[in-house]
Amino acid sequence: MFDIAPTTETLNHIASAISTAATPTDESADKAPASVNVIVAKQRRNLDPINPFVILFYENFDALLVKFPMSPSALRVLVRLLKLAAFGNLVCFKQSTLSADLGISKAVVSRTLALFLKCGLLTELDNGGIFLNPQVLSKGSLLKLAENHDLMTATLGTLQAQGMAAAFGTPAQLKAAGVV
Repeated sequence: MFDIAPTTETLNHIASAISTAATPTDESADKAPASVNVIVAKQRRNLDPINPFVILFYENFDALLVKFPMSPSALRVLVRLLKLAAFGNLVCFKQSTLSADLGISKAVVSRTLALFLKCGLLTELDNGGIFLNPQVLSKGSLLKLAENHDLMTATLGTLQAQGMAAAFGTPAQLKAAGVV
């Protein structure tokens, strides 16, 4: 059953494809009737955002704000880190550049970054990479983030230390973290 009636051209194209698939092409071909499977799928439309965006897990973010209130300067640093974050949540920055770009003292930027590391909003891996915690804020594909085992292990552990719940993860990651 069609929700929208197909055009005559579409129906003719489908009939021609079925006829071609069901017709033997040479004498050695199997004389048994052919089986033809037709799969109809709706083409998805892409929506390209005008502005960059992140996924915010508001329960975890709210829990962080309750435990670790943020000043307006800290929120500005956070927004700048979101702008700098690559898909996958890796953030590359210099404190001096953040300070200069935002017009905030280096001391305030330093204290803010220390707060973000303490509360788990930022995570530093053993390899030195600094990431936004994807269990709070995610830039890019959640599936791709979940594939980063080191990041997921570190951030799930950080959340548990703060008494918060996991926002996402593969079943194996959630089980290993004691979430399920």
